Amino acid sequence: MMTCTRLSNFFLLIFLPYLSFGQLRDTAYVQPINSKLILGARLSVKDYQMAFHSPVDGILHFQNAGINLGFRAKYKKVGLSFSLPLTSLNSPASGNPKHLGFSVNLYRPSFFLRAGLRRFSGFTELDADPAVFRSDMKMWHGTLRGFYLLNHPRFSLRSSFKLNERQKKNQGSFLISALLGTQVLDTDSLNITLRNQNKLQLEGYRSYKFGLGGGYAYTFTHKRWFATLAATTGGEFRRIKFNKAEEIQNKNQWRISTRLNGQIGLGYNSSKFYLALNGYYLPGADFTDDLNVRVVDTQFNLMMGWRFQRFDELELED
Repeated sequence: MMTCTRLSNFFLLIFLPYLSFGQLRDTAYVQPINSKLILGARLSVKDYQMAFHSPVDGILHFQNAGINLGFRAKYKKVGLSFSLPLTSLNSPASGNPKHLGFSVNLYRPSFFLRAGLRRFSGFTELDADPAVFRSDMKMWHGTLRGFYLLNHPRFSLRSSFKLNERQKKNQGSFLISALLGTQVLDTDSLNITLRNQNKLQLEGYRSYKFGLGGGYAYTFTHKRWFATLAATTGGEFRRIKFNKAEEIQNKNQWRISTRLNGQIGLGYNSSKFYLALNGYYLPGADFTDDLNVRVVDTQFNLMMGWRFQRFDELELED
């Protein structure tokens, strides 16, 4: 009993500083950058891929990818941003895939929250020769995911991904992560051969998931330059539904799977100008008795912006 008590006191001593929700930011490590007016631009590369695995046919691999150009303006607390599709990254001869959606990113000192809903219309089958464009394939993809930063007084995700703060010293933080998500695919028909040689005519695929996990993030900084790496992993509870041709009811399957998320940010951040490259890599897998589906959601953003009429008293200097 005495050993258990000592161990519990030891872990409380280690983690109690991280679990204090009322801690103030340590300005020796994290420094705000406030401006009345910010003007910026963003170039985004978005790549969404699905792979259906068949033990007989191999992999049916589909992609919807493109480049968007966006602009941002913010005056005091009010901001507006929008983006337009610039070009598709799919094969030029394969059709015209479309990608529409919106997202909300909330970076607070102690947590990050992102909500997004996207609509993909048309996918290119990458393994076909020549490439085949499937205009009938349409996917809805919705996510709500977030992190809680245990070391938020001395570590900032906003410094690398929102750029309204500066990480002044090298520092890291353990993360607690959570995820809600759904994927809904509708198609005329995908013919997939199963292990027993039966043909699966897939007309719809739905996945609903809830996950909890943890990870770690660290920022290397040198004067106004920074590089941030973050990774989380955890388990997910998934409800998977397949709509099959000539079947009245969907086939429901519950599964528990793991998920690894990666996020990166690097760039230059000063009181008047910022230039940054950030992105994320979100793979996922749904394994069932009949079919295995893998999804990879990747995005990279090149951002630049100018700050005007700085009214804060904190100088962004070493």
